[in-house]
Amino acid sequence: MDRAFARFASIVGAEWVFTSDEDRYGYLDPFAPGDGLAFAAAGAVAPASVAEIRAVVRAAGELDIPLWTVSAGKNLAYGGAAPRLPGSVVLDLKRMRSIEVDEELAYAVVEPGVTFFDLFDHLKAHRLRLWISSPAPGWGSVLGNALERGFGPMPYGNHAEHVCGLEVVLADGTLVRTGMGAVDRAETFHTFKNGFGPGYDGLFMQSNFGVVTKLGIWLMPEPEAATLCEVRFPREEDIAGAVDALRPLRIKGTIPGVANMRNAVGIAAGTTSRSDWLPERGPLSAGVIEAMKAKLGIGWWNMSFALYGPEDIMATQLKSVRAAFDAVPGAELSAKVIDGPTLAAPARGGGGSRVGVPGLAAFQLPNWRGGAGAHVDFSPILAPRGPDAVRIYQLSKRIIEEGGFDFIGTYYNFGRAMALICAVVFDRSDGRDTGAIAGVFKRLIREAGFAGFGEYRTHLAYMDEVAAQYGWNDHALARLSRSIKRTLDPKGILSPGKQGIWP
Repeated sequence: MDRAFARFASIVGAEWVFTSDEDRYGYLDPFAPGDGLAFAAAGAVAPASVAEIRAVVRAAGELDIPLWTVSAGKNLAYGGAAPRLPGSVVLDLKRMRSIEVDEELAYAVVEPGVTFFDLFDHLKAHRLRLWISSPAPGWGSVLGNALERGFGPMPYGNHAEHVCGLEVVLADGTLVRTGMGAVDRAETFHTFKNGFGPGYDGLFMQSNFGVVTKLGIWLMPEPEAATLCEVRFPREEDIAGAVDALRPLRIKGTIPGVANMRNAVGIAAGTTSRSDWLPERGPLSAGVIEAMKAKLGIGWWNMSFALYGPEDIMATQLKSVRAAFDAVPGAELSAKVIDGPTLAAPARGGGGSRVGVPGLAAFQLPNWRGGAGAHVDFSPILAPRGPDAVRIYQLSKRIIEEGGFDFIGTYYNFGRAMALICAVVFDRSDGRDTGAIAGVFKRLIREAGFAGFGEYRTHLAYMDEVAAQYGWNDHALARLSRSIKRTLDPKGILSPGKQGIWP
């Protein structure tokens, strides 16, 4: 390891190699559901160019040093910048912050260190009429979020679907461009996904097969206007009707972007503290939740989405939306139109992430229980049908509450599929919380898997358990991943253990 750090310093400069205890502490998971040192790095190296990445990767291969790649390292609730294999060296790409934008063809090309705030500021500074779709924490990497299949709330919000063209360093230091990028002087690297032969963009998402150094992502042209919509459903049992009413609107494209639906406790957790409602430990009763609804002016379930385009077209779409939700007794829909001049203002009309403005709205959530607040996310995928939504809700709520935690859940509808993100908030300074969290999560994973629900993303500590749920045909998918890993990275130096893929 000492030889490795000396080699890395000769490549990137000694000031960009981090080996002190203080440096290493900065790469620990701040939301670790247990002992954070269980996933401690040996140190970190921060290259500033593709040439430096290639040299670092080659050196790591020669010396058998495992590297754990991060972009901005802000992957909170899923492990942050910590490596799955303790003792790995973090390959920190935060210094790589190049941005290129083609306004005419509506795409950006970003390096790993570019955050959603950076891209937004670039678009605004150059007066480009393009929007980004940002997840809740805008400080995350655009490239990293897309590769982890993250999402935001807008029509281009399923970020992985709007990736086009990668530049990748393989484990032997080879530099590859996918798709049309393999054609010299091609103008379509980031506009045509398929190229000639197999497509490889997806191969490098949620994998450890290479180090992505550049990514093209499509952006949304700024619309003429937007209509921000909220629907409140008064009862817990409204979940099935709400999901069934939404499904055809999303599949037909009447609602063009990712729609989300959050429970009342989730909204309260984003703006208040648990002690405001219940001073002692214990389950939140129906009476407490009714008090939340009354004081905060919310429903038991609260859906939000937006419409985009000319105002006359949005008015027609809104009629269809109202008719669909009128079928759910007690549902209340409110809509706010933001016109073109307001959208063009620096504040983008105050609509937040639904009008292309990144923020930090998620960061009150960890403080819900007090103490050293943290959360880990349980993220199963389901069909957008009422019965499926009820099944996974009842399963996850039961296990979370039996473990002594509160059910905080948000459904995200992508059209033909949904995700349920359950944020299990806990106090890292409370031994009762930290002692219970692992058991709760492993039960969630196993019981959901038995019921046919697989997670799309998870914390470092549970990657092997989640991968094990993908067991069809004697885990044929895992065996395929191992075969690819052996071929592309025979020494297993790149992010070993990521998504349960081990050398």
